Amino acid sequence: MNQEELKQIFLAEAEASFEELNRLFTQLEKNITDREATEAIFRIIHTLKGNAAAMGFEDIAAIGHLLEDIFSEIRKGKIVLTSMVFNDLFKAIDKLGEMIDGIKAEKKVP
Repeated sequence: MNQEELKQIFLAEAEASFEELNRLFTQLEKNITDREATEAIFRIIHTLKGNAAAMGFEDIAAIGHLLEDIFSEIRKGKIVLTSMVFNDLFKAIDKLGEMIDGIKAEKKVP
């Protein structure tokens, strides 16, 4: 499998992860005690971070690492999900989507 094929697989998985994260964030915003949503978000972010790092997409990996750290603290009860926290989380997810779109728009592999 060549780099371009790997990139296309990464993009397909990253786009699916992005869509699922948006859905789960909205679900969690409606019910901040939803542990299943919190755990699912953590797992998706962890996988996306690792895949991005393996592909050399360091900016995506960095945001993934930040979000993973935040959700680790949420899981421990050290961060409370307020409207301000959700606002920042949605901004981070939007930035993640922009980065994925940027990779799609590029024709070269990192």
